[in-house]
Amino acid sequence: EGLTPQAAVVKLTARELAPLATRVEPVYSASYGEMPIGREVAAWSAAPRLDGLAVPPPNRFIPTDLSIKARGASTAQGGGGGAARRVKPALLLNTDSVRLHFLQDERFGRPKAFAFVSLRTPQLYESAAAAAQAELYAALLSDALQDVTYQAARAGLSAGASVGWQGLSLSLSGYDQRLPELAALVADSLRTFDVAPLAFERQRDGLLRQLRGADKRQPVEQAAYRRNLALETPRYTNEQLAAGLEKATLPQVLGLQRRLLPEVEVE
Repeated sequence: EGLTPQAAVVKLTARELAPLATRVEPVYSASYGEMPIGREVAAWSAAPRLDGLAVPPPNRFIPTDLSIKARGASTAQGGGGGAARRVKPALLLNTDSVRLHFLQDERFGRPKAFAFVSLRTPQLYESAAAAAQAELYAALLSDALQDVTYQAARAGLSAGASVGWQGLSLSLSGYDQRLPELAALVADSLRTFDVAPLAFERQRDGLLRQLRGADKRQPVEQAAYRRNLALETPRYTNEQLAAGLEKATLPQVLGLQRRLLPEVEVE
């Protein structure tokens, strides 16, 4: 109801308007002035409606329940003995293929949650070529999620994806009431998001530049890279991944997407 021409405030900034700036703003001592816009408002009020111009549709990701589940939550920064005892998550489910952990926040008192999902499979790292294609897939997925989760992002939620030697990792965060809907949207996108040839070339070029410039990164990043090479199996060098990326094709990545996660352990 307030979006009317009568409620409009129009700001003009131009050197030619300096003679009309006869007032002084009290805080910053900036000069300003006021001008009547009655004729303009009348013209705007009589303007015809434009087809297709409307307010956005309702955002289904905006939460309606902002209750706090942990009533004893506190924003205090101290880390007493009680906080230390609650650091370990509880194991709610433990089967041959699924492990589920949960840790209730009792400190910050926000109606938000974080979910981290590890989809473990050797499929994505069974060879240097497969690892390179998986890195490309994850980059394209992250790019696609920016579009498919746009409304969720406007409502304070976020989603991300990455690959590693154990498989595919997903991260979700935001208002906990809508987190299941976001998780379902991301899960549906894993095998269905579109991959355009231009996006494929852009992501491959970006990954190749990162790998080829890895030896120029900060020492702490290079130390972490060497550590992971020594501790993770399988793990491929930047040179091996770059060679795999140079040979990777769009049909290969699309094939990986179709065959994604035939057998997987979820945690």
